[in-house]
Amino acid sequence: MSKRLRGPVAAAVLLVLGACSTHHGRAALQPTPDGTALEQQVFAAVNEHRTARRLPPLAWNEVVAEQARKHSRRMASGATSLGHRDFRKRVAAIGEAVPWSRAAENVAVSQAAANAMNMWLHKRGHRRNIEGKFDLTGVGAARAANGSIFFTQIFVKSE
Repeated sequence: MSKRLRGPVAAAVLLVLGACSTHHGRAALQPTPDGTALEQQVFAAVNEHRTARRLPPLAWNEVVAEQARKHSRRMASGATSLGHRDFRKRVAAIGEAVPWSRAAENVAVSQAAANAMNMWLHKRGHRRNIEGKFDLTGVGAARAANGSIFFTQIFVKSE
């Protein structure tokens, strides 16, 4: 099934983090043992933030999470740089299993999930993604050889 992206893709890749979003019409490195715990820490922190602002919590989606994990692994391995390269491919792959109308992505490199979350909350585009009108999310975390942890969180508004 062919999917076509519509609308703007806004990518702001900062020195150590970035945010990206788009609208969509319907139609190597191994994960670290602590990857799942780190992913769940980000997931919980985002929902805690949303709940404190009287926003509905996001539901975890494993299809979304797997795309986030793949991107974090590629960044951690050096196969791609920190940023949103191939974001459209990730959301197209998600769209094969989860019809969606809107998607966004935050990325960061940090030493801890709390640090990544703190950085995202202090940048307008990232915070907008966290507080956006999405209903599904998935997080990927991968540790690089130097110990840095690469985080990717993808946000989806399902149809």
